Amino acid sequence: MLHHAPKAALDMFKNLQVSVQRFPSGSHIQDPFLVILQNEFPLLLMLSFICVELIITNSILLEKERKQKEYMYLMGLENWLHWVAWFITFFLSALVTVSGMTVLFCTKMNGVAVFRNSNTTLIFIFLMCFAIATIFFAFMMSTFFQRAHVGTVIGGIVFFFTYLPYMYITFSYHQRTYSQKILSCLFSNVAMAMGVRFISLFEAEGTGIQWRNMGSVWGDFSFTQVLVMLLLDSFLYCLVAFLVESLFPRKIGMPKSWYIFAKKSFPVIPPLLVIGDPEKTSKGDFLQDEPAGHINAIEIQHLYKVFYTGRSKCIAVKDLSMNLYKGQDCHEKIEEMLHTLGLEDKRNSRSKFLSGGIKRKLAIGIALIAGSKVLILDEPTSGMDSSSRRAIWDLLQQQKGDRTVLLTTHFMDEADLLGDRIAILAKGELQCCGTPSFLKQKYGAGYYMTIIKTPLCDTEKLAKVIYHHIPNAILESRIGEEMIFTLPKKAMPRFEALFADLEQRQTELGISTFGASVTTMEEVFIRVPVDRIKCLHSRIFSLSSDQPIRLNTGHLPSSSLTAVLSPVPTILCHAPEKGRVFSAQLDAGAVCADSAASGDHYVKPQFFQLQIKEAG
Repeated sequence: MLHHAPKAALDMFKNLQVSVQRFPSGSHIQDPFLVILQNEFPLLLMLSFICVELIITNSILLEKERKQKEYMYLMGLENWLHWVAWFITFFLSALVTVSGMTVLFCTKMNGVAVFRNSNTTLIFIFLMCFAIATIFFAFMMSTFFQRAHVGTVIGGIVFFFTYLPYMYITFSYHQRTYSQKILSCLFSNVAMAMGVRFISLFEAEGTGIQWRNMGSVWGDFSFTQVLVMLLLDSFLYCLVAFLVESLFPRKIGMPKSWYIFAKKSFPVIPPLLVIGDPEKTSKGDFLQDEPAGHINAIEIQHLYKVFYTGRSKCIAVKDLSMNLYKGQDCHEKIEEMLHTLGLEDKRNSRSKFLSGGIKRKLAIGIALIAGSKVLILDEPTSGMDSSSRRAIWDLLQQQKGDRTVLLTTHFMDEADLLGDRIAILAKGELQCCGTPSFLKQKYGAGYYMTIIKTPLCDTEKLAKVIYHHIPNAILESRIGEEMIFTLPKKAMPRFEALFADLEQRQTELGISTFGASVTTMEEVFIRVPVDRIKCLHSRIFSLSSDQPIRLNTGHLPSSSLTAVLSPVPTILCHAPEKGRVFSAQLDAGAVCADSAASGDHYVKPQFFQLQIKEAG
């Protein structure tokens, strides 16, 4: 080993010259736009395709939400055919969109383009693969939801978040392993961003992406692999959509097993019994001769219908020949129904030009003519005039003998006439159910006696006569010349004496006419929702036994009243909008009210009776 003195070593490097040269690399273009293209263009492309994803998801879910898909299934539409129709629709739309984008990106304007050197066909294929993956991604997201607005919003959010892994990959691209890049490309947005990265790198070389270099590996990954991953993503999204819809059917259909691909479409069932050869069996003995004099409406000659499922087939119709005749019973039933409903003059009119009442008649006729055993009618006579309503009532009375009719109505007289059993619901809960007579017995106040007074009528004398015969009678209302008394059912044996006395003293008492009627279903309906009536009167009165009270409403002037509670189930209230406070004098448990404005209303919840008189 040689050793030199320090001075000698320094003399050796006095005339030494050192030069540095960069390691040689391929020629490339220094363009700031390519940096933007590599970093920002994938995000812009993803945001443009997110609109496509939202539209597709919303369209499919709207169809599902409106039950149109179930209707098509019930009509025999195959599930795969339904999805193929959707794919073709959106594929053609994407084809037009991608073609326009390709022209926009590759066409040079003044010698400048976004992808100035790349092959136009490859750019089109790349964008089209991404569009197909987006379509299948939307298909997949639509299978998880039932509501359009929920599925659309969540689908858009998920689609955006699938782009985020690329931001992690791009900052440490060379440090990521091949497996990490492959797994991240299972999100179509990441695969698209990787493809844009390769295109921008080849654009920087001045060659652009071409058929000859699309397989070139750049950091153990290539543009060809990007295209393959986009197609693989499309397949996986389609597979997930198929599995979710098969394993978790929503409204129609039975859920399939998780090992659906290992099962045959139709089980093979061996014949249990074979009797002769069906092909050689004579069918002539089982076919009746065709009747003469009938016009053929439908003629079927040698009809075949075969359904194929994979390699197996199902023969639904085999060499069917038969005739269906015109006007056999159907024409007569139509004429009878048109005559019953009074629609002969509307025979040739389109339903959309009919009025609301006529449409309801038509709907009732359609429901009845088929001979259905169960009939569900929702407000069948709403919007009809009185004569039409009466005709429908008569028709339903005739037809209900051999049918079960479920009818909803807000006409109490209709319910009373047609209903064998009546159910009343309040706030979604069943309040009562039974025959009309049962409900009237439970909720009815008895009988109503209506008296029309003459100008010479003595009201107090008339009331004393009624209370003499029926002490529990209650003055229900007094409006103008009309007075209505409620007569309890228990006092029915004394009705004859009361009516005879009123008829004999009609001139003396100043009675023009009088009559009695039974409790109606309208009264039953009013008495059922007790909680609502109780709440109403708690806002009108402040009650204290044997103490002066004041009305607590701003619509009436203050007035000191004395209230005495008694067990009779009647309550007296005043309508605030009608005028001044009335004065009332009770006698023998009945209410006799007098008001200048005739604004008194009597409601009968089962609480107590107010015996009210003006406080001195």
